[in-house]
Amino acid sequence: MYARYGNYTHEQKRLTITQSREALRTQRGERYALRVTIGLTGAITGSSQSELVSNFQALIDAHAYDFYNFRWNYADDTETPIQLNDANTLGGVRVSKLPAATIADQTQWANYVRYTVEYQADIDLFKLGQVPPNMVVSYQETISVRGNGGAIKTYVPQDLELWKLQQTRRFSLVLATQQGTIVGLRQFLNPPGPRWPDMLRNEEVELSASTPRRVPGGWVEYPTTFAYRYHNNKPMPGGILPNII
Repeated sequence: MYARYGNYTHEQKRLTITQSREALRTQRGERYALRVTIGLTGAITGSSQSELVSNFQALIDAHAYDFYNFRWNYADDTETPIQLNDANTLGGVRVSKLPAATIADQTQWANYVRYTVEYQADIDLFKLGQVPPNMVVSYQETISVRGNGGAIKTYVPQDLELWKLQQTRRFSLVLATQQGTIVGLRQFLNPPGPRWPDMLRNEEVELSASTPRRVPGGWVEYPTTFAYRYHNNKPMPGGILPNII
């Protein structure tokens, strides 16, 4: 078997490999990616000290850049399940820990030196067709109400007395605001409609979309912000509990 990163093939002698897989979830607890970490321990050899040093430098140079595929294959190129395909990732294949020598004693540098290196990638479940493009990453909504429709009272100044409280209106308006943000994983999503459409102040409806987060190979987390404002001549019907999505 052999391990290859980009065009660099690790020497097969003393080669060991470990793998861990962690589910990445949205704020709502839904899985959208798998973080795969592959740790590799190997050995660089050389027929002379200068060749050994040159081979070790080649290892370092080969890992100077991210975004290459990692392969752990059989000798006949049959693939094992331990693969990191850059095209299927969210943010690319990364060299999370650069090659580093693990020197047990100075005799290692006579004809070989052991080293470790680590690769990591977030496998995009959307690209694998396992999650829908309209997945909700997060949703937050707030409904606030100002006033209760009761009488309007105000203090009126008196020339030589304390200010007097007087009722100037028997009733008052109730004002409400419904606002929030919905974030889609791979596309902008439509926010929910207004809670009280008959009481909507149409001239104050606000909708805005912000730039999604840029990652190598694409964009994620598309936020849409909304705000609806209402007025009514009595308390808002149905309570003020926000939508839960």
